[in-house]
Amino acid sequence: MRLRQKINFLWLCWFRPQVLTNERERKSLNHELTKHWQDHTINVYELIHEQWEKDSSISDHNLDNRFIVFIDHELAVDWITKSNLDKETAKLVSASEAVGARRCRHLPTEQVLEFKRLVGQSVVCAIHGNLKESSSISRRAADFLKARTIERSRYWSLLGAHVILVVIFIFFIVNFYSFINILSSWEGIGLGAFGGLIGAYVSILLNSSKGSWDSAAGFWIHFLEIFSKILVGTILGTVAVAFSRSVHAPPSLSLIVSDIYSSFILGLIFGFSERLLPKIISQYTNNITKSEDDTYSHNN
Repeated sequence: MRLRQKINFLWLCWFRPQVLTNERERKSLNHELTKHWQDHTINVYELIHEQWEKDSSISDHNLDNRFIVFIDHELAVDWITKSNLDKETAKLVSASEAVGARRCRHLPTEQVLEFKRLVGQSVVCAIHGNLKESSSISRRAADFLKARTIERSRYWSLLGAHVILVVIFIFFIVNFYSFINILSSWEGIGLGAFGGLIGAYVSILLNSSKGSWDSAAGFWIHFLEIFSKILVGTILGTVAVAFSRSVHAPPSLSLIVSDIYSSFILGLIFGFSERLLPKIISQYTNNITKSEDDTYSHNN
């Protein structure tokens, strides 16, 4: 353990000296704050606000307006007051804490800190009695978290699509001749599958700014979703070209897919529509559910 600590210290000294500087400043800050709050165990990562000097205008000795709001080492907002909060203030502080309790570990540390600072400022305003400002900052913190969550989710989705395509491209280069034989065989079905893959990839890129996103679910669920979409696009492209070559295909479709290049284009089109099939199924399911609900309401 000591050896690991020494290696980590040397690494920080050489490559990340600012981290050591920040840690020393936090230790110094905690040392000073502990003198004020000796009755409490505090571990401050970042101080939001401390009011230590008592208000001389307050004549009631039972009231004490001193308080502290900070971000602890677990990146959670914490606060301590010398006196009890009134009902309205406690309600707003609880609302701010509810926003701050939302999952945000999927975000980079700097964005998490920015979110927690907003929550901390909301708590500070509530304790100061600025109730409207506290409520406004709390809403801004919730909107900030939602925007950063969507942004992170789009990043993971695009990253997953690019990684999958790059892996396939490298595998294609390594096994170039085998892939060429597969693509040119089976009367263009291989090219149809390749076109479906490219079509699904383009569809993911074009639709990256649409839809409902939630990066709180984690990176791997996004990667699995992107992989599934590319797989579905590849399958749709393969099936489309295979159907165009079958005896059951309309003559017009057989004439359109008369060469391997047309097979690639057909696979590209069907791969691009990888969202169409799940959308149709979802819409069909929603219509059935709606009709059943209407029937139930009429019977009642």
